[in-house]
Formats: sequence, C-alpha cells, structure tokens
Amino acid sequence: PSTVLVNTPVKFVYQPKFSAIAGFPVSTPNTDPSIFNYFPPLHFNGIDRFVLVADEGDRFTYVPFEVHVKSVQDPPAFTSNSPLEITSSLGRYFEEQINAYDPDKQLINYKLLYPSGDAKWLQIKSQTNDSNGSTVTIGGVVPWESSSGSYTLIASDPSGRFSLLNIQLVSD
Repeated sequence: PSTVLVNTPVKFVYQPKFSAIAGFPVSTPNTDPSIFNYFPPLHFNGIDRFVLVADEGDRFTYVPFEVHVKSVQDPPAFTSNSPLEITSSLGRYFEEQINAYDPDKQLINYKLLYPSGDAKWLQIKSQTNDSNGSTVTIGGVVPWESSSGSYTLIASDPSGRFSLLNIQLVSD
C-alpha cells in the first residue's frame, strides 16, 4: 500500500470555553492561533482562571489557564483640578472640603505644605476615609496681613504614592 500526503493547511482556533472569573480572554482570529490576549479588570489583584478550546475542526482539547495578577499600586487622585482657587475675606474663618480617592481603596493621609515664612494659620481640620473615597477639610482665619498665598495639599497612601493639589488663596 502507498501513502498519499495531502498538504492542506489546518485551521486551528482558540475559543473561550469557560470565561474568566474576572478578566477577558480574547482570541485573535486570522493570526497566529497560539496567541491570544488576556485583560484583567482595572485594579484587579488575585488569581483568575479560564479555559480555552483548541479546535482543529475534527478534534479539540480544553486548555486550562490560571493567571496570577499582581496589581501595581496607584497614587491617590484629587477630584478637584489643580490649582484650586479659594476666596475668603481677611480676618474671617473659612473651611473648604476637598475630595480625593485611591484607586486601590487604600486609606489616604493628608499634609499641608506652607510658603516660607507663613504663620501656618491654614490647618487640616478633619479627614475621613470610606468606601466612596476620602474628604479633607482645611480651614482657618485669614490673617489681616495676608492678601494671598500658595499652599500645597499632599494626599498619600500607605504605599508612599502621593498626589499634589496646589491651592491658591485669594483674600478680598
């Protein structure tokens, strides 16, 4: 008996069989069938699993995948645009609430940076953190000898990442 070889290209396709728990595996048709993309959700940290079907048309096999995703820490972000301009009257007490959030859901700590020679009359009055974000209240009595000033509010998380908000105080 003789053997006849037929040179016919085989269509080999990966298709999701069981979707990822958290991410999104995507097959890439019409390219190298051994390449596909996996996209974890933003800020996902953990283990994800999914199964692809390797299909040649007349036969197939299940290919299980386990992906370990370690997220990269993100700095906190202010919801106000920088610089933030605050207007207050000389000799008057004022308070301003400023909101921030941490994409990694970590606690935010605040600090104020003052201009050189400032009497440090502007203070952090309170700060709260909850599942929706963080709020800091700054305030104080604007001194009579101050007509304006530039301050910087720092929002930092436990990983040491931080964001800056420039605050411009204008007195009328």
